[in-house]
Amino acid sequence: MSLSLEASCILTEVEDYVLPTFHNLTHLRLGAESGSCWNWDLLKDFLRCSPNIEVLILERTRILDSAKLWRPRPQVPSCLALHLREIEIPQFDGKEYQLDLIKYLLENAKVLKKMTIGYLDSSSCVCNLSEKLKESGSCFCRAFSAFSRGSKTCELNIRCRN
Repeated sequence: MSLSLEASCILTEVEDYVLPTFHNLTHLRLGAESGSCWNWDLLKDFLRCSPNIEVLILERTRILDSAKLWRPRPQVPSCLALHLREIEIPQFDGKEYQLDLIKYLLENAKVLKKMTIGYLDSSSCVCNLSEKLKESGSCFCRAFSAFSRGSKTCELNIRCRN
């Protein structure tokens, strides 16, 4: 079963929502609409409540200003350890919170086969991700490649866009 959440600012203002367990959900796409946004808790809850997700697509990762830090739950969701095979982030633009999420996913997705990241600024390979990387002059490609990976067979694809 696939699910695409395309409503603008879905669940960004709602508090105390409870998601059911989606046992049959294997494909999840968040933020597919041009003006859409979502909060980190929504992603965390979907990962927790969808134990069989195999494909995760995170489009237009515009989130609420108050929620810009990725703070994962202490327990890694079972879908990361057992089922998640493919992740796509087609519009990575170098924000620190996006980098933290990518690092978390790469470290904890034990059966991940492929992660594809679409980098929005192809004019330069010089990383504008974090202050640490800016100071070192590191290329973002090297930064991603340096992250430890839970899956030894994960293929990391980075596509630059103009």
